[in-house]
Amino acid sequence: MVLRADGGGKVLAFINPIAGLDRLLRLYEGVRRKWGEGWAQMLEPAWIDGLPGYVSRERGDVLQTTALAIEGGRITAIYITRNPGKLGHVARAFAMRPDPTLRTR
Repeated sequence: MVLRADGGGKVLAFINPIAGLDRLLRLYEGVRRKWGEGWAQMLEPAWIDGLPGYVSRERGDVLQTTALAIEGGRITAIYITRNPGKLGHVARAFAMRPDPTLRTR
């Protein structure tokens, strides 16, 4: 298993790929310990470059997509994109939606 992230040098992201399930689990445990529960908000599931995944808003209000490569029923790779230059179309799609917290009469 490998995790690859792209922040484009504009937002915080892992610089090097994280390889191996044990390393990945330790990484996510460290992130949870550092920032606590609820530091990310999943916005909705999505197909990303033909892979199942989701769009989320992370700590610091950073928009992110996460795509999962699955082989034989197991996740083999995780691809995270946080680079705002690559997510403009995603940001525009969410900006055009009505705010779900607003109520109409």
